[in-house]
Amino acid sequence: YEKLAGPRLAIITNAGGPGVITVDEIEESGLIINSLSPQSEKILKNKLPKAANIKNPIDVIGDADAKRYEVALRQVSRDPNIDAIIVILTPQTMTQISQTAEIIVKNSKKKPVLVSFVGGKAIAAGEKIFIKRKIPFFEFPNQAVKVLAQVWQAELAKEKAAQFFKNYKETKTLPKTNKTKQLKLFAAAKILKKYSLPTLK
Repeated sequence: YEKLAGPRLAIITNAGGPGVITVDEIEESGLIINSLSPQSEKILKNKLPKAANIKNPIDVIGDADAKRYEVALRQVSRDPNIDAIIVILTPQTMTQISQTAEIIVKNSKKKPVLVSFVGGKAIAAGEKIFIKRKIPFFEFPNQAVKVLAQVWQAELAKEKAAQFFKNYKETKTLPKTNKTKQLKLFAAAKILKKYSLPTLK
């Protein structure tokens, strides 16, 4: 992905516990677990089982097959309220490891999707698919959160640097006094203000 557009994350999981823990990690990291759009909630309500949680974090519940993950991921990846998605899977009797992995790969083009299949050898087939297709894979979801937090901080740093150089170009053209090459008082104060440095009124 070229860049992370914002800090607003969504979680899709088949297990409530890891979903809740990941929400805590997100809130501590400076990222946001954002609400889905009303349209997304309406579509998920119609397409997922009644027991599923259609609010973020989205819980497709323990018996979720690959198709159910696809329903959730396709909708969330179109949601204007979400910038990136973490998909969590814990293996259960009916879990389709490889099929779910393939569906995640297929539906990870619109927004950054990071994956955590938790289960060691039980999820090895899925892990191989993600590594082969270059989808970010993590043993535990908190690792995915840490990576996204670092990426977002890097994006903010780029924005600050761009603003700094824009300010620098603007302030270079401010008028100076004739005899010395010093800035006039109000011009100097203007520079300080541009860089958010405290000034006396």
